[in-house]
Amino acid sequence: MVVSGRADGTVALFAGRVLQGIATGSVLGTLPLDRDRERGTRANAIAPGLSSGIGALFSGLIVRYLPAPARLVYAVFIGIFVAQAFGVALLLLRTGAAPCSAKAGHVP
Repeated sequence: MVVSGRADGTVALFAGRVLQGIATGSVLGTLPLDRDRERGTRANAIAPGLSSGIGALFSGLIVRYLPAPARLVYAVFIGIFVAQAFGVALLLLRTGAAPCSAKAGHVP
C-alpha cells in the first residue's frame, strides 16, 4: 500500500499491486485454516469476493466525498492493515497458537 500510495505513474501502481498480491499470498499461506477444514474452506471461498467488493465500495466513497483521494484511500487502508495486524497478534497471544509456518512438520 505504501508503494501504491506514493506512486506517480502506471508502472509504480503496477509494482504496488504485484507486491500486494505477493504479501496477501504469503499471509494466506501461513494462516491456520486447516484446524477446521470446513470453516477454512468457507473463509477462503468468501473472503476474496467480499473484501474486493467492500474495498471497491469504500474506495469509491473516499474518492467521491473526501479530500485528497489519490493519497487518502491508501492511508486509510494502511490504517486498516495496522489494526488487523494488532488483531491477529492479540488472537495469537490469547489462543497460544503459533502460525502454521512455525510448526515443525506441518502437513496441510
